[in-house]
Amino acid sequence: MLDRALDDGLFDTLMVCFSFLEPLAREKIIPKATEKNVGVIAMKPFSGGVIENARLALKFVLSQPGILIIPGVEDKDLFDENWNVFQDGNSLTQAEEQEIAEIQKRAEKVFCRRCDYCQPCAERIPIQMVLGIRSMVKRMGKGVLQKGPHSGAIDKARNCTECGLCVTRCPYELPIPDLIRENLRWIDEQTLST
Repeated sequence: MLDRALDDGLFDTLMVCFSFLEPLAREKIIPKATEKNVGVIAMKPFSGGVIENARLALKFVLSQPGILIIPGVEDKDLFDENWNVFQDGNSLTQAEEQEIAEIQKRAEKVFCRRCDYCQPCAERIPIQMVLGIRSMVKRMGKGVLQKGPHSGAIDKARNCTECGLCVTRCPYELPIPDLIRENLRWIDEQTLST
């Protein structure tokens, strides 16, 4: 869609997910936008909170010239931390590049990119919500497990029949039923520890 929007020439800027877990914009969208003099706003540098090393995540995105980054923050300390990364410089060390490669490898078959191509689920499971629950708990606290939309998503996930239709639709070939099962086990452990 962004590629087509750039071809239309109707926009002065575009916003794109860009992180070391979602680096595809670097290959085609960012260069094309630069060529067409269209500004790029990079969102989700932490991949929705999945990337725990905020410093590394920001340095990766900032190492891409010519883009504006809008990192999400939950508290004032993160503003200060983000500003310090920005001031310290943007080039990645060889050790940081190696660390990124290791994190990418670990996340390759477990990180949901939130594309929703796996939907619709026959059991009406909001798959991306269930697969992203650990990040949500980290950011918002365990209360999301007891009430609200995440609680309902968890209840629906318990009805997963492991039919595998979602796996056939996932462009990243994630083992979605396995990931749902693992997250439900993790949720149960969290609930018992409260």
